[in-house]
Amino acid sequence: MTDCRVRGFRREDASSIVRLHDMACEWFEEFPVTEAFIVEASLRPDFRLFVAESQRTVVGFAGALYQEHVGRAELGPISVDPGLQRTGVGSRLIERLLEFLKETGIHRVVVRVKSSNKKARKFFQDRGFAKEVVLKNYTKKGEDVTQLVLFL
Repeated sequence: MTDCRVRGFRREDASSIVRLHDMACEWFEEFPVTEAFIVEASLRPDFRLFVAESQRTVVGFAGALYQEHVGRAELGPISVDPGLQRTGVGSRLIERLLEFLKETGIHRVVVRVKSSNKKARKFFQDRGFAKEVVLKNYTKKGEDVTQLVLFL
């Protein structure tokens, strides 16, 4: 497992998040992610973003949009430096995010991944998420998406 620590997002992390997003080979949508977009999202009271840091470098991030009043959340965006995937960084990010959501009173968490992204589907299923539904032609490009769910 890579030596990293997971902490809350800080404004100075925005450029690293954009860099990691741009490095990802699987984007959910073809949507430009800018530093301004990341900072604006981080200011929302219903959104939480965590980063994984190794040797003072942000190597991953994971966020969740949540509705505390109804106990539901949706994970995303999520990304880990491609050179550090399968080293535990993603697991630590998701564990911390789920811990936060549980503490907040969230009981139902969903994540949506392109159905063609078998690696992401397996990652979440290995962490207890179950396939809930396949959403046909869900993305702007008409790709199918698998929604997975986890009850906390």
